[in-house]
Amino acid sequence: MIESLVYLLLAVGNSFFDAFVFMFGWNTIVHRIGFPEISYGLSYGICMFIGYVKSNDNNDKEDEERKEYIRNKVVLGIANNLVYIVLFLVYRWFVGVIDCGRF
Repeated sequence: MIESLVYLLLAVGNSFFDAFVFMFGWNTIVHRIGFPEISYGLSYGICMFIGYVKSNDNNDKEDEERKEYIRNKVVLGIANNLVYIVLFLVYRWFVGVIDCGRF
């Protein structure tokens, strides 16, 4: 029971972090090519819509197999967000170095 609650809280927290990473990436890369910046609320809505479109229901799995699938999905989602935020920061630093003429 406690383990399920922990993974639920991690999944909900990751959804907020996912929206932040999407907003940061959009405002860092896409905004530079002429599109408007987006707010956190819009970013969260886009992420929810993408999650809805990508969702697939795996009701055919047994209880333990389904729990392991959900655990793996939550952990991979957090890891992906951490990797992307680092990549966006590196991109932002690299573009800043080029814009300042230091490269």
